Amino acid sequence: MRWSVETLDIVDAEIEGLPASLQARLIRLMEMVESIGLENLREPHVKHIEGKLWELRAKAAEGIARGLYVTVTGRRVVILHVFVKKSQKTPRTALAIALERMKQGEAMTKIAELKKRLMSNPEFRREYEKADAEFALIEALVRARTEAKLSQAEVARRIGTTQSAIARLEGGGVSPSLSTLRRYAEATGTKLHVELVAR
Repeated sequence: MRWSVETLDIVDAEIEGLPASLQARLIRLMEMVESIGLENLREPHVKHIEGKLWELRAKAAEGIARGLYVTVTGRRVVILHVFVKKSQKTPRTALAIALERMKQGEAMTKIAELKKRLMSNPEFRREYEKADAEFALIEALVRARTEAKLSQAEVARRIGTTQSAIARLEGGGVSPSLSTLRRYAEATGTKLHVELVAR
């Protein structure tokens, strides 16, 4: 069963109020949850806050877009509140908003529908293309590791590095060399294939 991500209608407006670069990165991160599964993502993308509340984090020059969410039944993620914060700590007021919304039964939007609406904005479309290239690499790395049924520590051991180095690589915190990507591919039993395609 695939994962699904939905937003409350009020959250759609919060996302639409973000700068285009943060909108794009947050939408792309939500798509990654649907594609490779929430259980396969780690920090800096996903973090447990408290109780049933978790947080998605999408970073850009304008700050960190945070989406507070809960998993409902099975593999369904509901985004309860989106906001921007430059610091690492999640404000108590944001948590209170999310907890209050958790009790309400509002209408919801699928991420694909929200993305389709946002794509009508050329600035969002440009920012999404940039974010897509970065997140596609992160997604490919995590998918290769999880399909090989390896932990970050096991991949690190095979490559000859540390688990934290693999976490930074999968978190998008470093720009890897082709040599690093080739070693990661070998460690996960995959083959590195680089391709340039027409826009």
